[in-house]
Amino acid sequence: MLLLRRATRALKLQRRTAATTPQPIHDALRQVLEAGTTRKRRFDESVDIDVLLSLDPRKPLQAVRGVVSLPHGAGKKVVVAAFADTTEAQDAARAAGADIVGGEELVDKVADGHAAFDACVATSDMAPLLKRKAARVLGPRGLLPAAKNEGTLADDTEGLSTLIKVLKKGRVKLRTEPKAGLVHAPFGKASFGEEKLLENLRSVMLALVAAKPEKAPKGKYFLSASLSSTMGPGVAVDVDSLDPASPRFFRDSDDT
Repeated sequence: MLLLRRATRALKLQRRTAATTPQPIHDALRQVLEAGTTRKRRFDESVDIDVLLSLDPRKPLQAVRGVVSLPHGAGKKVVVAAFADTTEAQDAARAAGADIVGGEELVDKVADGHAAFDACVATSDMAPLLKRKAARVLGPRGLLPAAKNEGTLADDTEGLSTLIKVLKKGRVKLRTEPKAGLVHAPFGKASFGEEKLLENLRSVMLALVAAKPEKAPKGKYFLSASLSSTMGPGVAVDVDSLDPASPRFFRDSDDT
């Protein structure tokens, strides 16, 4: 069902932007924000980007798997669970803002299906227990703290606190769709305004380059892109204005 929803979303976005002339990033974002002001919304819309990369995730080492911390946060409340087996680490996790904190007793609750959180982190010594007892619950949601799941394991109390603070501020996962090189990433709320959204998006684009798979085909990496808000239309973006390798990277069309 999740894959069907993602495929449907991608198809709708492709149709909405098919007839749109690609715009430089500043102009495209302004169009998205202006469209949101023409009709009053009852909620603060999310602003998202969809980027098509020259990748085929069905082939080995051609899938993007990364995370990015947004400088101005994502504008979304994130419920974070922290797993630690010492009182010191648990106290530090609460002080850092973790909403749910515990040791083996919390692992047992999660194993029974009680996983009402959006993200979770753990100290490295909790990883084997989590894998043994809670992998079937957390694994399918991409939440299992593990070395391969970047930003979920900490070696010490200080590291655990840092991970929690980053998650509470706003961190976005960058993942290609299972059958296409399409990455969907929310990068803030319409209320953030143009400047903060651009700074967040800049971080997303730099992170996509950093996460470029080693087996990515040679040549152009960014094929197409579009911006949209939750309820607004999609606006095609000129990928050269999004590509860190381009001299036009995040250049405003008004710049001389």
